[in-house]
Amino acid sequence: MGSLAKVSIICTVFNQADFVEEALDAVLNQGYHNIELIIIDNGSQDSSKEKIKNWITNKEKFECRFIDLPESLNYCQAFNLGLKQISGDYIIDLSGDDQLCEGHIEQSIRALQKSPNAAFSFSDAKLLDEAGKIRSYYNREHVSDLKKFIENGSLYQEVIKGNPISAVTVIFDSKILKELGGYDETLIYEDFDILVRLTRHYPAVFSDHQGVIKRIHAQAFSANQYLSRNSSMLPSTVKVCQKIKFMNQTQEEDQALLSRVLFECKHAIWSANFESADELLKIATSIKPRPMKVLIYQFFAKLRLDFSWFYPTITSIKSSLRKYF
Repeated sequence: MGSLAKVSIICTVFNQADFVEEALDAVLNQGYHNIELIIIDNGSQDSSKEKIKNWITNKEKFECRFIDLPESLNYCQAFNLGLKQISGDYIIDLSGDDQLCEGHIEQSIRALQKSPNAAFSFSDAKLLDEAGKIRSYYNREHVSDLKKFIENGSLYQEVIKGNPISAVTVIFDSKILKELGGYDETLIYEDFDILVRLTRHYPAVFSDHQGVIKRIHAQAFSANQYLSRNSSMLPSTVKVCQKIKFMNQTQEEDQALLSRVLFECKHAIWSANFESADELLKIATSIKPRPMKVLIYQFFAKLRLDFSWFYPTITSIKSSLRKYF
């Protein structure tokens, strides 16, 4: 593979003119000298395209290609266009509103090379809100001390059940990602599905550093996960859960899926996304033993009571409390 592995960065941009130059500057500041950068503008309607072109003209210092899409594709389709063009040993999926922290590539590649069977590495992230406050993805006593051990290795059950991986920090082994066909283009979002498919067959490795600054703002794609009455993302979550049921091999894995399905179902009901709730409950009823919670959720799903007006308040309160506990 050579003394310095080649890293391909696919930066996908959609109406992120306020952030894209900082995202690209952070790539320059990595201090890693074997980078291939592919920038995809996914049909932006703001000034993102102009800012990207200006950045390439004035600041680009390494291999760089620009894919200018006249109309928006879903994120997975746009990313896969870049995936077909990359030649690196490893791949970073970078959103146009996030930033790589200095040294992220070097530290992650070091971890991957120490774990040659791993499909990807992941690290901690800095979550930056609109007020400028930063917190880490994983709880820390201090800047450098994690409160609990972060699991490595086989993470399939953990990925099904919750969110043990900071997806924005992932660096993929390109050969493995390509062998799996890249992202599933029938889905609206990518991270849950690709992490499930990878961890089903391969281990992952954690690198204890803060690798990416992820912006938390109202325009962020993830903010629409449980959009009241009209989530475009929940149907993709349902599809991934259906895939998992097919891939599962043990009762323990099914119980992990049941936990995830009930979590998603609760939010689907509260946000009045009842069609998705119905599909999630179909999965839940196929898994035994079946807890009383399934019957409770079935009852509320049938009532079709719209509490979505109150849902943002509940999630805001929970989010505030989570910062302190």
